[in-house]
Amino acid sequence: MPRISPAVLKLAAITDRRLPYLLRQNNGNISEAKQELRWIKNELSSSRSINMACWLRFNAVPLQYVLKSQPFGPLELSVRPGVLIPRWETEEWCIDLIENLPDNGPDGNFKSLDLCSGSGCIGLSISHARPTYSVSLVEFSSKAIAVLKDNIERLHLRDRNIQCIQADILKNSESIYANEKFNIITCNPPYIPSDEFVKECTTSVKMYEPRLALVADMEFYDNLVKHWIHRTESFVYEVGDIRQCQHVVNGLSHSNQWVTGIKYDSNNKARCVYGYQTASASGVDYGKIFSSFSTDRY
Repeated sequence: MPRISPAVLKLAAITDRRLPYLLRQNNGNISEAKQELRWIKNELSSSRSINMACWLRFNAVPLQYVLKSQPFGPLELSVRPGVLIPRWETEEWCIDLIENLPDNGPDGNFKSLDLCSGSGCIGLSISHARPTYSVSLVEFSSKAIAVLKDNIERLHLRDRNIQCIQADILKNSESIYANEKFNIITCNPPYIPSDEFVKECTTSVKMYEPRLALVADMEFYDNLVKHWIHRTESFVYEVGDIRQCQHVVNGLSHSNQWVTGIKYDSNNKARCVYGYQTASASGVDYGKIFSSFSTDRY
């Protein structure tokens, strides 16, 4: 984090006495701090709450926790401490996926399963865009489950065909929605190796966001290949690097029943590993669904 000069602090204070408190988390950029202050003022009404928000930001509390919400596509999601804040990278691929999802399956039912659901950003976005889908969500954290259920109410989705359960998918994969098969499984698992978490993540992330939702390496990708791949016709898993993509691709390379691929985000970084069956029993055209994902295929 760059040191902020007295001249910049003085200029910020002339604009608004609270602005200097926001410079620290905006790398000393007055324009970005001004934008953040506008967001805070738009969301909070009293001077006292605005002052408190600026003080919290000075102490590196994420803005989303301060404002208790985060936009995600067309949705405004509730977020609270202890629940991972949805990122633009997830939003980007989720929107791309949804745009090509069919209105329904050929048999009148399309089943979606979202693992490591957190706030519900992926699964609830799918339910919001495709009202006829059966959407199941699984999350381990009790705090996240509470926020997920809050978002179902907040987004007026309680009349949709949505189920959510609290479970540890690494320990209980076989018993979660046992005997059910899905058209698609989505997952944004923990994927930051512990050494990278310490070295690369910002102070704000390390201090306030749940380590449980962030730190892991290959565990959840192994879990996909060993336990979930037999219960779905397609999948999308977010990744942190190309190694994790290759791990899944290699794990399925023995089978000619699967097309696998890697989707890159708008920063040209590997962001998802995805796959679909070459001949699905349901008759869904997964090649069409993943046409916008068509970067590297195997």
